[in-house]
Amino acid sequence: MYFGDVGTYLAMLVPKKYLEAMAVIEIFVNLKRFDVPKKLGGVCSVRNPKEWISWIMAESVGQGLGKLKDVELIFFLPEGLILNAYDKLFSYPPETAKTIKIGCQGVFREDIRQGGNFGAFTTNRPATAARNMGCTWVLVGHSEEMKDKLDIMARYDPETVYDEGKNRKAKEAVYSIINQEVLCALEAGMDVLLCVGETAEERGEGSLPEQKARVKQVLRGQLEAELKEVFTERTGRRVVIAYEPIWAIGPGKIPAGPDDIAFAAACIKEVVQELMGVETDIVYGGGLKEDNARAIAKVKAIGGGLVALTQFAGNIGFYPNDLSRIIGRYVESRR
Repeated sequence: MYFGDVGTYLAMLVPKKYLEAMAVIEIFVNLKRFDVPKKLGGVCSVRNPKEWISWIMAESVGQGLGKLKDVELIFFLPEGLILNAYDKLFSYPPETAKTIKIGCQGVFREDIRQGGNFGAFTTNRPATAARNMGCTWVLVGHSEEMKDKLDIMARYDPETVYDEGKNRKAKEAVYSIINQEVLCALEAGMDVLLCVGETAEERGEGSLPEQKARVKQVLRGQLEAELKEVFTERTGRRVVIAYEPIWAIGPGKIPAGPDDIAFAAACIKEVVQELMGVETDIVYGGGLKEDNARAIAKVKAIGGGLVALTQFAGNIGFYPNDLSRIIGRYVESRR
């Protein structure tokens, strides 16, 4: 078990010629609400959230995660932690933290505009406000965001849950909202990690060959709606797609295998090429962990992953030491 500078660790594992030849690997970290202390029902061992996020940034820099060659690390944070994380991160010499970025966990579907709405966004996070706090990335369309929006629609009309036609229309409405969020983020000057993926019901029964047509149809429908009028060349920003197999996420679920991930990534690349005329980067959004990092790294179409918890038993939570090992395993297997 390795607890030192991950840069030294990788240098021991991966020959220099391989590190120099690799494309940039993007590791995203979604800290969700891991700042809530255990005494209040959360998973955090630190009571003060300011101290906790400062510790996360300090440990990440101390582990050498801010100066890895060809690896970028992006943290998606709750709004209340963004400024503290930004201040802590940029208290270090630039060369020690240059590949660590700060992002937010979503933006509102409307934004502040010159000559328009100057700030009437109570409880919501306009993209311009997030960018002004130092965010350069935003996470959009995560399955938890999707569930929240669909739950609201079900409160209005419970039939959206079980009526096939109404369920489809509800999802189409959510996709259109996500599209507006993507557009706002790009216009505000942020890069976007857009999550797409199918549920167990959408995937259906049978083997992967039997499911392929259904999976492709779902992914195409999401991408066509959520990337509508998205032209990255106009903003100079990027949209990276995270494949999030919702059917495989959660206790007791069967993890997505390399064949599942490779097929979904190929579908996503094909659709994005048709829609935008560009090659897109794809990462695994179903949870990059120590026990799957090596296998996912071997899927050629995947260029990174989304990390949440790093320990799922015992002292459950997120720990930078574990993150170092996840990155180390991924990069080692990418050689």
